[in-house]
Amino acid sequence: MNIKKITSMAAALCICLAMAGCGDTEGGTVNERERPTGTTTAAQTEAAAETTAAAETTAADETAAVSEEAPSETSEAEEVPAVNAAEQEIINADLRSGYVKIGDDLFRNGGYYTVRSLYEEYSDRYDIFVTDEQMESRPGDYFDIGIKSKTDPAIYFEAQCVSKYNKAQTVGDCIVTSFDAVDSNTEDHMMYPGGLTFRDNDMTEEEVLSLIQSYGMAEAPVTSDYFIYDGYEYKEPTENIPPYYYFHIRGSEQNLLGEYPVFGFKFIIGGESGKIEFGPWGTDCNEIEERWRSANDG
Repeated sequence: MNIKKITSMAAALCICLAMAGCGDTEGGTVNERERPTGTTTAAQTEAAAETTAAAETTAADETAAVSEEAPSETSEAEEVPAVNAAEQEIINADLRSGYVKIGDDLFRNGGYYTVRSLYEEYSDRYDIFVTDEQMESRPGDYFDIGIKSKTDPAIYFEAQCVSKYNKAQTVGDCIVTSFDAVDSNTEDHMMYPGGLTFRDNDMTEEEVLSLIQSYGMAEAPVTSDYFIYDGYEYKEPTENIPPYYYFHIRGSEQNLLGEYPVFGFKFIIGGESGKIEFGPWGTDCNEIEERWRSANDG
């Protein structure tokens, strides 16, 4: 093979290589599908940087949002105990204590307040309908004072008051014997010891009887006098009245008169609500004195 032929072959080879190198180009942009794995372009690097920055910004925003919400959650957590404290106390209380929860406050039946001390303790949260002039006026033997929540108009109830127990000469010195709901709206905001409510008690009749007996009460003979202490009676259902248990128990602590009050309660089985119903029983203040006296004399 002569030199001229070799030279011609070499030139032809160079032309072929040059054409092969230009065959995969289009507008000067490399086809990324033909790029070897692991190779990173400037565009990819820039896109990755932008993605990382965006992720960091989102994370920072979420952290800030959590930080902003945290104080409100803390505030709510700080406000809850004031409400829950009264509810927890009434749930843990004994029926002999006389306590009743109305709204978010605890009150106490049984002669543990005078009208004046009641006003001083609760008038910042409740409208107690007695004026300064009335506070110093001469009282009747028995009277009621209206009480209304300043924050929830649905809560309206009455304090039953008596002057003859301590021979009070002014309304302010009279004894408050009990607190009674004016209507069912207020009853829905009331709770008695053990968490008992007027219409929403998930109990069976057996559990009711067990609770009554846990206070040391045995079934008393049915008599015309229902002022029995530390005993319970059962009333059979009639055409219009469902069966119920009722009882009176002596309070656990002496009141302002130095006496142990008497509390009456009733459990209605299968009432209108379909659940066990509960409530005070026989607590009119004009009948209480006789019961208190006899309970303390006994």
